[in-house]
Amino acid sequence: VVPGLSLQLNSAAPTENVQVTTSVDTATIAASVKNFVDLFNGLTDFLTKATGQPVQGDDIAGSLANDVNARTIKNSLRSAMLAESSGKSDSVTHWSSIGVAFDRNGVLQFDQNAFKAAVTSNFSDVVKSLSNGAPTPYLYSGLPSGMAGDIAVKAFEFLKTTGIVPTMEQGFKDNLTRITKKQDQLDQYIAKLTDNYTKQFTAMNDILAGFNQTKTQLTNFVNANTRTN
Repeated sequence: VVPGLSLQLNSAAPTENVQVTTSVDTATIAASVKNFVDLFNGLTDFLTKATGQPVQGDDIAGSLANDVNARTIKNSLRSAMLAESSGKSDSVTHWSSIGVAFDRNGVLQFDQNAFKAAVTSNFSDVVKSLSNGAPTPYLYSGLPSGMAGDIAVKAFEFLKTTGIVPTMEQGFKDNLTRITKKQDQLDQYIAKLTDNYTKQFTAMNDILAGFNQTKTQLTNFVNANTRTN
């Protein structure tokens, strides 16, 4: 009947006048925000480990230690979480206004009670701050999309064909190609060197065998002369 609105019909109305009341499904919205917080922390943990110090036995730790793009993604997302909403309202200006904030260890936390209180008392302000009233984020126009929308736009910029992530991926592929080529060249060089050494040792063995044969002949000759005398 109304897009985005679920109607629960409990009984038939005895008269034509029916009072309809609506309420916000805070549980579903809160679950979505918590899922976002968990995903954000998961990505941050990965980038922190990858751009940190190498750890023996951990293939991820330190793997992107010198990668500027990885640090850019991490810092950019954190800055976006701390920035004022591009669709701010009177009561909701930052993520912290709805119970989403970093703790002292830099981990994003979600206070569901604070979020539900904000949604219940200032639903329209929460919606405007999160989305700037846009049904979907403005991925191409650059218009303000609110706190959640702006992060979606940022992620889109990172992942698009000309974005940082595909550029990083192509860079890794190019490096792998160069390393593979150098390894092939090194293998060929070692094979050639091994062949040369094998030939040299074979020739040296032949010379030593000749020396041994000459030694035997000389020994036999000396022994024969000794018996004759």
